[in-house]
Amino acid sequence: TSNQQNLMDNTANNFFLTGVQLEVGSSASDFEHEEYGETLEKCKRYTQVWVESGHELMPWTGAQVSTTRSLVSMFFEREMRAAPSITKTDDEWQIWVRGTTGCDISSMNFDHVCEVSARLDCTHGSGGGAGEAIIFAHDGSGGTGRLTLSAEI
Repeated sequence: TSNQQNLMDNTANNFFLTGVQLEVGSSASDFEHEEYGETLEKCKRYTQVWVESGHELMPWTGAQVSTTRSLVSMFFEREMRAAPSITKTDDEWQIWVRGTTGCDISSMNFDHVCEVSARLDCTHGSGGGAGEAIIFAHDGSGGTGRLTLSAEI
C-alpha cells in the first residue's frame, strides 16, 4: 500500500534479519544460543590460519636432515574434519638454527598430512648440520606470511 516502505524500489536497499531460527515441522524448539568460542572451535575443523609478520616464530620445531634440508612437525590447533590442503602466501619463510641463524627456505613441501598434524620437508640455505634442532619462522622482510589449512567439504 502507499503508506508502507517499498524495499524493492532500489538495489541499494538492505534488509537485515537476526535472531531467527528456522524449524522443520509445525512445532518450534527452544532457540539455540551458542557462545562465540564454541562456534569458533567448530569452524577450526574446516579452516585454520596462521598469520605471522616480523621475525616471529611459529609454534613448530623440527630437525635438520642435512645442512640444507629440514623436517618440521606441525600440530594443528584442533583436529580437522579431514586431512587439509595447505597453502602459503609468500616465500619468506625461514629455518632458524641454534636460535640465531635464519636460513631462507627455497622449497617447502607438505607431506604426511592427516587430521591433526603435517610434516614440512624444507630445502633451505646452508646452516647447521644433520641432527640439529630447528625452529620454523617467517622472516618478515616483505610483510605478513600466512599458512592456511583447509578441510572444506
